[in-house]
Amino acid sequence: MRIGIGISVDRNLGSDATPLTLFGTSVALWLRANSTDITIATGVSAWADRSGNGNHVAQGTGALQPAYIASGINGKPVVRFVAASGTVLTKATSTIVPGGPHSIFVVAKWNSFAGAFNGLVGVGAATSTTVGNKTDIGTAWFGGGGFTTPATASALALSTVYRIGKTSTNAVATQGYVNGAASGSPVGNNYTAASSALVVGGYVHPTASITADIGEIVILSRVLSAAEITQLDVYFRSYWVL
Repeated sequence: MRIGIGISVDRNLGSDATPLTLFGTSVALWLRANSTDITIATGVSAWADRSGNGNHVAQGTGALQPAYIASGINGKPVVRFVAASGTVLTKATSTIVPGGPHSIFVVAKWNSFAGAFNGLVGVGAATSTTVGNKTDIGTAWFGGGGFTTPATASALALSTVYRIGKTSTNAVATQGYVNGAASGSPVGNNYTAASSALVVGGYVHPTASITADIGEIVILSRVLSAAEITQLDVYFRSYWVL
């Protein structure tokens, strides 16, 4: 069918579309800040993975647990991370392999750009794959290969909801995306499969927390096509009323 904005979509992209109905077993991680997926202690002590792969993230230390905000982005819940408090959710060993083709997309808004290497989500160790904001200047970062020069986008704005992500064929090219559109020039990277450590609300190496609200994270085990990125972005905009 066709929708009003003139984007052609397939039969799977209805009002009940989800990353799983769109991409099936390619979904390696799907976090969405539904109350049914969140465990609350002092703050959020666990966030359940909806992909079926068991990549749940958690934080056992109360002081480091992010907050659950029931009405965060257009009345929908988010998980709020604060860098000054060191809030972060992790999984020491996930099923996600950063050393191969993959795609990462996040719905989030920054509340501060203070600090450095403030990733929204990352997988790996020294040669990690990360999406977020590299420094306090608020520039989108589709990082990887440790501290190699990443592709960058135009400056981000505080308190603005973004759909930010990237696709990567590992050493060949990483392409960033902001709000469904390609952003920055593709760059080569040096991801390895040495570590599958998963960090949400921070950068992997070194672990550095972010000050942001995160509503949803989708990681896929392959590179999405341009048409599929459009499908995912239509889903994000529909669910988050953007």
